[in-house]
Amino acid sequence: MRVFLFLLLVLFAPPVLAGGPQLGFSERQRPDGLGFDYLFSDTGRGEPRHLAFVLPTATVRGGAGSYGIAGHYDPAAVTARVRAAVEPAARALGDDVQAAVKASRGGYELSVRVTGRRPRLGEVMAELKRVAAKAEADYLAEVYLRPLRVREVVPDYGRLAARFVEPVRPVAEALAAALPATAAERERLALALAFIQSIPYDTETAARRENGYVVPPMMLVQNKGACDSKSVTLASLLGTLLPGRPAAVILVPEHAFLGVALPALPGERTLDFEGRTYVLMEPVGPAQLPVGRLSDHSTRDLARLSGVTVLPVPPSP
Repeated sequence: MRVFLFLLLVLFAPPVLAGGPQLGFSERQRPDGLGFDYLFSDTGRGEPRHLAFVLPTATVRGGAGSYGIAGHYDPAAVTARVRAAVEPAARALGDDVQAAVKASRGGYELSVRVTGRRPRLGEVMAELKRVAAKAEADYLAEVYLRPLRVREVVPDYGRLAARFVEPVRPVAEALAAALPATAAERERLALALAFIQSIPYDTETAARRENGYVVPPMMLVQNKGACDSKSVTLASLLGTLLPGRPAAVILVPEHAFLGVALPALPGERTLDFEGRTYVLMEPVGPAQLPVGRLSDHSTRDLARLSGVTVLPVPPSP
């Protein structure tokens, strides 16, 4: 039995529409961490918005690997994990069972031999396939990957969003401080969305080439991000700005955007999933599309439904 998987990264050139580009950006090393200073267009207020915050040095220490996130499917690591599970399981099934797990291109190969009664081979193979599948699934979960379709895995964007609520909390607190304490949920959401949309778009950062996925702190450090990193970062910010509000990263072919379980206003784009209605939005930019509006490309892909994957954000740790 051979198993092959490859990582599918969500890459999509954003629509070229008029929007609110980033008006200013700077970073400065400080004793307490890395200081960020932004000036961006806030369409809700109709004028530039200034935002400043500090992220601790430990938060911006490196890319996905420094957080224990694989970012890509590693056949060698998967093979080693599966072998470590299968070999003792085979021994436990009896002296007549021999099993081997070998690395193959893009995955692993499991071979099983049973001496004696032939009907037992099917039983043994079924059990060892189950053991191998569980070992692989456990490994993927540990490194924040998840199966998407046959032979495809993606970063587990929902779990990643929950993972980074705390690291980007200073950003969320700075956004909250820019608004009155009585600001409604939609005001906080609109400001966070405008901020993320204003960050320049990029698909080929060094961190992406190395790890396959750019985590939210590094996206801020690099001051550029693709649709997946921007959607996850916005979801992480909302863990502080809209506590208790469910969110989901939504994948369509070659693109990602965000949904938040809010009461929908007339005309807003929504998606129903597992008993929740998510109001949809486009964090990618550069167009500052408001909450509840998608690009024409996303609208067409969403209408097809067959290629839509919804990854709910679990409660943050």
